[in-house]
Amino acid sequence: MSANHFAQQVNEYIRAKAELFAPLTSHTSITGAGRENVLREFVNDLLPRRYEALTGTLAPAPSSNSGRSQVDLMVVNTQEYPVLVRDGVLAVVLPQAVQVIVEIKTNLDAKDKLGEALCQIRRTHRLVPAKKPPLSILFSYGYPASPDTLFKNLSEAIQDEAQKAMAKPEIGEDSDELGPWQALDLPNFIIASGAGAGTGKACIAAIEPVNLNKSTADPGFGIDISIFEIKPSDTISFLLNKILGEITPKPTRSRDSFQTEAWTWVKSYFDVRLGKPVHSETIRLPTQERR
Repeated sequence: MSANHFAQQVNEYIRAKAELFAPLTSHTSITGAGRENVLREFVNDLLPRRYEALTGTLAPAPSSNSGRSQVDLMVVNTQEYPVLVRDGVLAVVLPQAVQVIVEIKTNLDAKDKLGEALCQIRRTHRLVPAKKPPLSILFSYGYPASPDTLFKNLSEAIQDEAQKAMAKPEIGEDSDELGPWQALDLPNFIIASGAGAGTGKACIAAIEPVNLNKSTADPGFGIDISIFEIKPSDTISFLLNKILGEITPKPTRSRDSFQTEAWTWVKSYFDVRLGKPVHSETIRLPTQERR
């Protein structure tokens, strides 16, 4: 069996199992939980025992309020960090132990749904040390009307969230140095898989902050958004590849080279090559006047 065929079988298996509840019930909590569980279970089986795929929340600092944001899927280093509270796969974990967070949605076909998902990721990021942000991915089983629709909804949602973030009293002069994206805490990728939608389409949004002070005569900050079209059968592979890439150990003199090669080998099973973006643009963020 070739690597491509194996990855295709994995994608079909997860997508088919994720939709088993939908024909039998219209209860969104049940169908949503089913979609989350199948993805989390497969990721957990794929991970080395040092890590686990859990759901739950991140514990805040003892002096702050309790965590308010539930994470659908979080890859946690449970070998080197304690778990504060746990019941099966439901857990409250230390922010330092989290390597990857994935928010799983049924669809993102409207700007308000996308904005709500971005806000949820931002609340989670606020609990993570700034020097060690986890890889964050927003995964949708549904597909928007077009890549342009995703770009339009995403750019408008980012502008809306930026306005809210800049209005917060805790966002002061440091924002001018570090960039208002620190207040936004956007995901690294958005994956719209088209699973079960019958569209035969899927797309990925890659999101990256840019400091326009260094690249343009007009100072400020922005967000680079690139939209790529891919096959629906490649969306799960892309997600798994990014998760594995985040926890792949860095080569060291003490680490066996065979171990590093093994990680690279497994990751290659889910390799997805992105072509030229169908839409690429920098969204300029609103700036805050110095006090």
